[in-house]
Amino acid sequence: MIKALVVLFSLSISFASDFSIDEWKQLFEQFQKNYRTFSIDDIKKIHSTIQAGDYQASARDMEEFLGEWYREDETVEFYITVDSDQSVPNMIALSAMIEAEGAITATGSDFEEQLTYILDPSTMDQGNDGYNWACDVDGETQWYESEDECNMYCENDCYYDDEADEADDATEGMIMNMSFFEFFMLLFGMAPENVDVPVVVAFQLDLDLVVQGVESMVFTDNGEVLELNADSVDLATGAVFSDDENTITFNSLELKDSLRVTQLTINGEIGPGTVDFEAGVPTLLPTFDPELFGGGEEMEDAYMVFNDDYTGMEIYIEEDDYSGELYSDTSEYAWWLDDDMVMISYLDEGEWLCEVSEGEQTYWNDEDECNENCNTVCFYEDNTDTLSLGYDFDEDTLHLGGDVYLCAEYDYIEHCIEDEELPVPPDLRDISDLYVSYLRVMVSTGSNVSTVNENILMPNQFRVYDAYPNPFNPVTTLRYQLPEANMVTVTIYDMAGREVKNLIDQQQGQGLHNIQWNGTNNLGKAVSAGIYLYQVQSGMYNQTNKMILLK
Repeated sequence: MIKALVVLFSLSISFASDFSIDEWKQLFEQFQKNYRTFSIDDIKKIHSTIQAGDYQASARDMEEFLGEWYREDETVEFYITVDSDQSVPNMIALSAMIEAEGAITATGSDFEEQLTYILDPSTMDQGNDGYNWACDVDGETQWYESEDECNMYCENDCYYDDEADEADDATEGMIMNMSFFEFFMLLFGMAPENVDVPVVVAFQLDLDLVVQGVESMVFTDNGEVLELNADSVDLATGAVFSDDENTITFNSLELKDSLRVTQLTINGEIGPGTVDFEAGVPTLLPTFDPELFGGGEEMEDAYMVFNDDYTGMEIYIEEDDYSGELYSDTSEYAWWLDDDMVMISYLDEGEWLCEVSEGEQTYWNDEDECNENCNTVCFYEDNTDTLSLGYDFDEDTLHLGGDVYLCAEYDYIEHCIEDEELPVPPDLRDISDLYVSYLRVMVSTGSNVSTVNENILMPNQFRVYDAYPNPFNPVTTLRYQLPEANMVTVTIYDMAGREVKNLIDQQQGQGLHNIQWNGTNNLGKAVSAGIYLYQVQSGMYNQTNKMILLK
């Protein structure tokens, strides 16, 4: 491990200056994904049940929403409930994003440093990871996933390494006096701030969790990198790992250079600490500081616009790292009020499909192609996601929040975790619930915004949105937008194409419209559970979507 780090450090000197901020962001975003931290963009993509939580609407008058709202604060918290008391290592501490519990004192000839961070190298995909087939090329071992792949790329004989799996299962750790961010600054040739003498101590455990090796790198002021090792005879008493506490203790362990001269002595105990889960009680999963990943923007960098025709815009203003110019990331949404909730639907492209057999659907590029190839009714499936949030007003401050229940649509939590790759610590058992708690605090500009003067925000195309809720019982809301005033009909059909109920047949103006269906036919009688189609027709426009009535 140390040799790899030394090589990486040496190479980094040559290209550090070319490593851009965008590349840094990509690196951190990948790391963030590995540690499965939620953002508001993640929440928008989740199809699930959302509850308002503690937020109570002070009024249901859309006039309170109209205008421009700057984002002042935003928090996203992840909660897990389990069925049995248990503890797991704090993965955020193991990622060196927060300081671990305890500390190691590293004493050199002319310095003393406190090592307070732990990094689990598995987060950086070290190890063979199932690549057990190998061949020797110019004195170096190359690893492959299968024998065929090895034979394809190697001129020499391929062999299977039985010990590779054991190496993957072995535990490694790094203890440092710098955070993950500062560590990567170091590797890319940039001196970490507020660190006088960067020190990295690496340790290896065998499958019985006995310390097999301790190595260190010390980065001196003159650019020298001291590579140090502990004598194997000293490890038995000088380094002890506790499986119960998940800690490692060093007892005056000496680390020596290639001439076997002691250059560093390490003492102390350190571990990531644990997250303790109590059965039946939601537990907040620790997260790292979002500032490290570009969070905490000034409030003027992100704002939302609510218009009086139930359209809106969410705008993020960012600076291009190369040109220094400002650019905006803008998304349109439709919004409406429902009881104590505000519904925000982000507008995404959908697709046309028909049902070729029960439960089997075929997708097409457009309506014409669908009608040409299908004998059944074609309908439009909207991919728009709806974020439902509780709201509360405090003078000129708007609080939007709610709890996103991630696995509400699943019978088994395990299937939900498997399908959605949700953020669950690997050793956690007996999970009974998962949810994300979201809160955004926004401050009003004090001036209302009218769509009369904001033509860009007016609907410029015909669109029919997904019914909400869907599936439903007993009532669902059908929403659609008109690019111009026209006669509109909204009709419910069964899957055989028979008319069930005509909801609307009248002139309507440009903008967003909605109407509810309570699951009854034209005679006012309740219909049976099943799949129904709703068709919205306005002039030359015609679109059909699907919905499911439950009993």
